Amino acid sequence: MRNMSLSYYRRRSKWLSYSIIDLLNENEALAMLISALALAFIYSGFFSIIRKGPYYFMIVLALTAPSFLIHELCHRQIARRHGFYSKYVIFPMWFLISLLTAFFPFIRLIALGSVVVYGYAISSRTYMKIALAGPLSNMIMAALGIFLSSFTRYPLSLYLHMFSSINSWYAFFNLLPIPPLDGSKVFQTSIHVWLMAFLVSIILLMLT
Repeated sequence: MRNMSLSYYRRRSKWLSYSIIDLLNENEALAMLISALALAFIYSGFFSIIRKGPYYFMIVLALTAPSFLIHELCHRQIARRHGFYSKYVIFPMWFLISLLTAFFPFIRLIALGSVVVYGYAISSRTYMKIALAGPLSNMIMAALGIFLSSFTRYPLSLYLHMFSSINSWYAFFNLLPIPPLDGSKVFQTSIHVWLMAFLVSIILLMLT
Protein backbone atom coordinates (compact mmCIF):
# COMPACT_ATOMS: atom_id res chain seq x y z
CA MET A 1 0.00 0.00 0.00
CA ARG A 2 1.30 3.42 -0.95
CA ASN A 3 0.01 6.94 -0.57
CA MET A 4 0.04 8.94 -3.78
CA SER A 5 -2.02 11.81 -5.07
CA LEU A 6 -4.07 11.34 -8.25
CA SER A 7 -2.33 14.22 -9.97
CA TYR A 8 1.08 12.75 -9.15
CA TYR A 9 0.12 9.37 -10.57
CA ARG A 10 -1.17 10.98 -13.78
CA ARG A 11 2.03 13.02 -14.19
CA ARG A 12 4.09 9.88 -13.63
CA SER A 13 2.04 7.92 -16.18
CA LYS A 14 2.82 10.49 -18.89
CA TRP A 15 6.46 9.44 -18.79
CA LEU A 16 5.75 5.71 -19.01
CA SER A 17 5.36 3.82 -22.25
CA TYR A 18 1.78 2.75 -22.80
CA SER A 19 2.18 -0.98 -22.23
CA ILE A 20 -0.04 -3.98 -21.58
CA ILE A 21 0.41 -3.38 -17.86
CA ASP A 22 -0.83 0.19 -18.26
CA LEU A 23 -3.95 -1.23 -19.90
CA LEU A 24 -4.40 -3.71 -17.06
CA ASN A 25 -4.26 -0.91 -14.50
CA GLU A 26 -7.34 0.65 -16.05
CA ASN A 27 -9.31 -2.36 -14.81
CA GLU A 28 -8.61 -2.99 -11.13
CA ALA A 29 -10.26 -6.43 -11.05
CA LEU A 30 -8.17 -7.60 -14.00
CA ALA A 31 -4.99 -6.16 -12.49
CA MET A 32 -5.68 -8.09 -9.27
CA LEU A 33 -6.40 -11.30 -11.17
CA ILE A 34 -3.18 -11.06 -13.20
CA SER A 35 -1.22 -10.28 -10.03
CA ALA A 36 -2.73 -13.29 -8.24
CA LEU A 37 -1.71 -15.55 -11.14
CA ALA A 38 1.77 -14.01 -11.20
CA LEU A 39 2.13 -14.51 -7.43
CA ALA A 40 1.26 -18.20 -7.73
CA PHE A 41 3.72 -18.55 -10.62
CA ILE A 42 6.51 -16.89 -8.62
CA TYR A 43 5.74 -18.81 -5.44
CA SER A 44 5.64 -22.13 -7.34
CA GLY A 45 8.76 -21.50 -9.39
CA PHE A 46 8.99 -22.19 -13.12
CA PHE A 47 11.00 -25.41 -12.84
CA SER A 48 8.77 -26.80 -10.08
CA ILE A 49 5.74 -26.28 -12.31
CA ILE A 50 7.50 -28.07 -15.18
CA ARG A 51 8.50 -30.94 -12.89
CA LYS A 52 5.24 -31.31 -10.91
CA GLY A 53 2.74 -30.22 -13.53
CA PRO A 54 -0.17 -27.78 -13.74
CA TYR A 55 -2.03 -29.43 -10.83
CA TYR A 56 0.72 -28.22 -8.49
CA PHE A 57 0.33 -24.68 -9.82
CA MET A 58 -3.45 -24.79 -9.27
CA ILE A 59 -2.97 -25.86 -5.65
CA VAL A 60 -0.49 -23.03 -5.04
CA LEU A 61 -2.87 -20.58 -6.74
CA ALA A 62 -5.76 -21.70 -4.51
CA LEU A 63 -3.59 -21.10 -1.44
CA THR A 64 -1.89 -17.84 -2.41
CA ALA A 65 -4.75 -16.01 -4.15
CA PRO A 66 -6.89 -15.47 -1.01
CA SER A 67 -3.81 -14.35 0.95
CA PHE A 68 -2.96 -11.73 -1.67
CA LEU A 69 -6.46 -10.57 -2.64
CA ILE A 70 -7.80 -10.17 0.90
CA HIS A 71 -4.62 -8.36 1.92
CA GLU A 72 -4.97 -5.78 -0.86
CA LEU A 73 -8.75 -5.45 -0.52
CA CYS A 74 -8.40 -4.71 3.19
CA HIS A 75 -5.96 -1.88 2.39
CA ARG A 76 -8.39 -0.52 -0.17
CA GLN A 77 -11.55 -0.79 1.89
CA ILE A 78 -10.07 0.83 5.01
CA ALA A 79 -8.85 3.73 2.87
CA ARG A 80 -12.28 4.12 1.29
CA ARG A 81 -13.96 3.88 4.66
CA HIS A 82 -11.98 6.96 5.70
CA GLY A 83 -13.13 8.83 2.61
CA PHE A 84 -10.14 8.36 0.30
CA TYR A 85 -10.28 6.98 -3.20
CA SER A 86 -8.02 3.96 -3.57
CA LYS A 87 -7.33 1.19 -6.05
CA TYR A 88 -4.87 -1.59 -6.70
CA VAL A 89 -2.31 -0.98 -9.45
CA ILE A 90 0.52 -3.02 -10.90
CA PHE A 91 3.99 -1.46 -10.89
CA PRO A 92 5.35 -2.41 -14.36
CA MET A 93 9.08 -2.57 -13.63
CA TRP A 94 8.79 -4.40 -10.31
CA PHE A 95 6.15 -6.73 -11.73
CA LEU A 96 8.52 -7.87 -14.48
CA ILE A 97 11.49 -8.16 -12.11
CA SER A 98 9.39 -10.26 -9.73
CA LEU A 99 8.34 -12.56 -12.58
CA LEU A 100 11.98 -13.15 -13.50
CA THR A 101 12.74 -14.49 -10.01
CA ALA A 102 10.37 -17.41 -10.70
CA PHE A 103 13.20 -18.81 -12.86
CA PHE A 104 15.74 -18.63 -10.03
CA PRO A 105 16.20 -21.67 -7.76
CA PHE A 106 16.14 -19.94 -4.36
CA ILE A 107 15.53 -16.19 -4.75
CA ARG A 108 11.93 -14.95 -4.86
CA LEU A 109 10.85 -11.32 -5.07
CA ILE A 110 7.18 -10.42 -4.71
CA ALA A 111 6.71 -6.74 -5.53
CA LEU A 112 3.93 -6.87 -8.07
CA GLY A 113 1.99 -3.75 -7.11
CA SER A 114 0.00 -2.23 -4.30
CA VAL A 115 -3.03 -0.23 -3.33
CA VAL A 116 -2.54 3.42 -4.17
CA VAL A 117 -4.41 5.95 -2.02
CA TYR A 118 -5.34 9.18 -3.73
CA GLY A 119 -5.66 12.08 -1.34
CA TYR A 120 -4.06 14.83 0.67
CA ALA A 121 -3.84 15.50 4.40
CA ILE A 122 -4.06 11.85 5.44
CA SER A 123 -3.39 11.76 9.17
CA SER A 124 -0.60 9.53 10.40
CA ARG A 125 -3.05 7.48 12.46
CA THR A 126 -5.30 6.87 9.44
CA TYR A 127 -2.24 6.06 7.35
CA MET A 128 -1.22 3.48 9.97
CA LYS A 129 -4.68 1.87 9.97
CA ILE A 130 -4.62 1.53 6.18
CA ALA A 131 -1.11 0.06 6.23
CA LEU A 132 -1.88 -2.34 9.09
CA ALA A 133 -5.09 -3.68 7.55
CA GLY A 134 -3.31 -5.92 5.03
CA PRO A 135 -0.88 -7.74 7.36
CA LEU A 136 -3.60 -8.01 10.02
CA SER A 137 -5.85 -9.86 7.56
CA ASN A 138 -3.01 -12.32 6.86
CA MET A 139 -2.46 -12.92 10.57
CA ILE A 140 -6.16 -13.65 11.05
CA MET A 141 -6.14 -16.09 8.12
CA ALA A 142 -2.97 -17.76 9.43
CA ALA A 143 -4.48 -18.19 12.91
CA LEU A 144 -7.71 -19.53 11.43
CA GLY A 145 -5.79 -22.04 9.31
CA ILE A 146 -3.80 -23.24 12.32
CA PHE A 147 -7.01 -23.65 14.33
CA LEU A 148 -8.89 -25.55 11.61
CA SER A 149 -5.95 -27.80 10.74
CA SER A 150 -6.08 -29.26 14.24
CA PHE A 151 -9.63 -30.55 13.59
CA THR A 152 -9.13 -31.93 10.10
CA ARG A 153 -7.42 -34.92 8.56
CA TYR A 154 -4.86 -35.31 5.80
CA PRO A 155 -4.77 -34.00 3.07
CA LEU A 156 -7.00 -31.08 4.14
CA SER A 157 -4.92 -30.52 7.27
CA LEU A 158 -1.80 -30.26 5.07
CA TYR A 159 -3.42 -27.65 2.81
CA LEU A 160 -4.60 -25.65 5.81
CA HIS A 161 -1.11 -25.76 7.27
CA MET A 162 0.35 -24.55 3.97
CA PHE A 163 -2.27 -21.79 3.86
CA SER A 164 -1.29 -20.70 7.37
CA SER A 165 2.39 -20.77 6.47
CA ILE A 166 1.85 -18.59 3.40
CA ASN A 167 -0.20 -16.05 5.35
CA SER A 168 2.15 -15.90 8.33
CA TRP A 169 5.11 -15.33 6.02
CA TYR A 170 3.19 -12.72 4.03
CA ALA A 171 2.33 -10.86 7.25
CA PHE A 172 5.90 -11.08 8.56
CA PHE A 173 7.43 -9.87 5.30
CA ASN A 174 5.05 -6.93 4.93
CA LEU A 175 5.60 -5.86 8.54
CA LEU A 176 9.35 -5.48 8.11
CA PRO A 177 10.12 -1.80 8.86
CA ILE A 178 11.63 -1.23 5.43
CA PRO A 179 10.14 1.32 2.98
CA PRO A 180 7.87 0.95 1.11
CA LEU A 181 6.55 -2.08 3.03
CA ASP A 182 3.54 -1.70 5.31
CA GLY A 183 5.70 -2.19 8.39
CA SER A 184 7.62 1.02 7.74
CA LYS A 185 4.39 3.05 7.77
CA VAL A 186 3.20 1.47 11.02
CA PHE A 187 6.65 1.86 12.59
CA GLN A 188 6.79 5.58 11.74
CA THR A 189 3.45 6.21 13.47
CA SER A 190 3.61 3.90 16.48
CA ILE A 191 6.56 1.72 17.43
CA HIS A 192 4.43 -0.02 20.07
CA VAL A 193 1.70 -1.02 17.60
CA TRP A 194 4.32 -2.15 15.08
CA LEU A 195 6.20 -4.20 17.69
CA MET A 196 3.03 -5.93 18.85
CA ALA A 197 1.97 -6.80 15.29
CA PHE A 198 5.48 -7.89 14.33
CA LEU A 199 5.80 -10.18 17.36
CA VAL A 200 2.46 -11.81 16.58
CA SER A 201 3.59 -12.43 13.00
CA ILE A 202 6.79 -14.07 14.28
CA ILE A 203 4.80 -16.32 16.64
CA LEU A 204 2.51 -17.38 13.81
CA LEU A 205 5.52 -18.00 11.58
CA MET A 206 7.04 -20.25 14.24
CA LEU A 207 3.79 -22.17 14.67
CA THR A 208 3.66 -22.93 10.96
